[in-house]
Amino acid sequence: MVIKYRSNVVEDIRGFIKDNGIRSVWLDMDGVMLGSGDAITEIVNNIQGTNYKGSNIISSNFKEIWKQNPNGMDETTIENLFRHEVFWAIVQWIDGCQEFIDEFRDIIKIVTKGTKENLFYKQIWLENQGFGDIPFIGMPFEISKSIINMDGLFIDDSAKNLLESNAPYKIQFLEYDDHMNDKREWTKDWHGLKMYRW
Repeated sequence: MVIKYRSNVVEDIRGFIKDNGIRSVWLDMDGVMLGSGDAITEIVNNIQGTNYKGSNIISSNFKEIWKQNPNGMDETTIENLFRHEVFWAIVQWIDGCQEFIDEFRDIIKIVTKGTKENLFYKQIWLENQGFGDIPFIGMPFEISKSIINMDGLFIDDSAKNLLESNAPYKIQFLEYDDHMNDKREWTKDWHGLKMYRW
């Protein structure tokens, strides 16, 4: 394996793919392709009249920004946000990801989790962005991504997904380049390669 990185951070993902002869790249969507944290925070701020940033979120139930309940959002509220038309109207690409996918579209596969409705909207969004031809695997939350034989590079933000995968190359994408990634519930347990930008 050829790695060009500072510490455990991959600075040049294109060079990493080329140097290691990688022929397939598996991508997660939320927090990797899409700035989902920022979109959710914008919706919450509009509901509550608050001024949080996506980087304020460290819990999967958004309790840091959801002040309607000290225990955070329940599953139904979270599901409603991720399938709401407002979310899909405001969610943005993470900088550089759209160009990356376009450049490597012949070897990209998308594997993402969600509710049935969320997965439907993800596919529609990709089609509207001109990526309807990219292989798409949508999975329910209770199924592990380990059931997929990932024969290349897997990029995900979830430490759990990365740890369970059999991919020979794994990189954790971190949506926020800050000191909180070792505290965020979904990122904190990964100690392998990481990247912050496309």
